[in-house]
Amino acid sequence: MARKALPVSKLRARRRKRRAIVSLSALGLLLLLCAIGIGISWLPWLRIGEVEARGATSVKQDQVREVVENELQGARWYIFAKDNIFLYPKVDIERKLMEEFPTFERVTVSKDNVWTLLVEITERTSQALWCGESPATSSACYLLDSSGVAYAPAANFGSDVYIKYFGSVAPGAKKQFLEPTQFNVLSATAHALKAQVQGLRLISISVLNNEVRADFEGGFAILFLVSDSGADVLERIALALQSEPFAKRSLTDFAYLDLRFGDKLYYKLK
Repeated sequence: MARKALPVSKLRARRRKRRAIVSLSALGLLLLLCAIGIGISWLPWLRIGEVEARGATSVKQDQVREVVENELQGARWYIFAKDNIFLYPKVDIERKLMEEFPTFERVTVSKDNVWTLLVEITERTSQALWCGESPATSSACYLLDSSGVAYAPAANFGSDVYIKYFGSVAPGAKKQFLEPTQFNVLSATAHALKAQVQGLRLISISVLNNEVRADFEGGFAILFLVSDSGADVLERIALALQSEPFAKRSLTDFAYLDLRFGDKLYYKLK
């Protein structure tokens, strides 16, 4: 049986041609729009001309501005102006500033106007010192903020300015000493101890696992647990100090007062 190829109908050919023209036109329009968008992103009046930093006291505004301007250099996705006021890398700038300046607790970057980028900074407030794993292996001290983060090397403060804390911190760039809630409770308890144990200066707080040792001048110490509530610790100390052994002697006569065993209080004379 003989076969003969039939020619493609003229109608089908016209349809194919029309589809090809539409596809090419759409592609051309898309490329044109992309080109227009790229061109607009590089227009001078849409690019950031000034960086303003507010809230920083430990770092000069010029230092903040330098970090931000470095992040604005070059092109985003290799084609769009990185310093375009609508395309600037907000998240990258905030993360970079937090990495560069440990004293910053929070950074918020936003548009102040078409030409100005506003960097609002909240700095950490120092509450105490973290000075290493233990007093025996004491190292250079770091400032501790209110959430228990050891964030920056400390200057040589006088011993009565901050309480020194000892214990392990979380590994990594963020040196977290205890969980924030635990540190807040322990810090409040430590400050209350300073007022309750009158006549003796609180030197340091050491934390090992769940156990706390508060060392006072004169060689006296109070032992309790991290998991204990601050009010409970203070109440038991008050009761102990009113009891006969403590009422008749100076606290410097004792090596420690141990509160780690609930209602049972233990002490040791030197």
